Amino acid sequence: MNRYRDIAAGGAGAAGFVAFYLALGLGLPLSLGLAAGAAGATWLMMSGVSFRGVEISNTSEMSAEEIQQMLEAGEKRAQDIEQAVKAVSDPEFKAGVADALVTVRKIFDYLAKNPRRVRSARKFLSYYLDTTLFIVKSYADLQGSNDPDIADSRKKLLDILGTIKAAFEKQYAVLLKNDVLDIDAEIEVLRSSLKSEGLIPDA
Repeated sequence: MNRYRDIAAGGAGAAGFVAFYLALGLGLPLSLGLAAGAAGATWLMMSGVSFRGVEISNTSEMSAEEIQQMLEAGEKRAQDIEQAVKAVSDPEFKAGVADALVTVRKIFDYLAKNPRRVRSARKFLSYYLDTTLFIVKSYADLQGSNDPDIADSRKKLLDILGTIKAAFEKQYAVLLKNDVLDIDAEIEVLRSSLKSEGLIPDA
């Protein structure tokens, strides 16, 4: 990022000098000053790292770029969930996903305004959203069959979706309280539940 920023600033300065000195015929000192100003303005505009227009700064634990990448990757996962649920016809399951996504959007709205809190939501941004996407896609693949075993699997997926919805709501509540949430234990319970039901592989 810094290399591109420097190149863009240099290009803006050079273009400004050509425009001010050669095209407009301004004096050399004034043209140099204006060109330097153009280069500096370009450098400043490209120096910030942001998410949804909010500038992100380094923390003691993560760089601004790392925070930005986590937020953007998480938002992409949420968009994938919205796209995947379109293939589901069951109104109860679709309503459950829609409710979960309401909380997801609240979390992202909060993190967009408070990007330094991203570490508190690291499990939400990765495992929970990935698992939700997996569940939605799996449910879509299993729908339309009257086989009792498949119907039972769909029921289990719907139950797991309820667990994830509750986890999203807890994540949002903890963020609002400005506490650091460590849900590793809950993650393990969820993972163990999925494995025991044969919904995800052991690996």
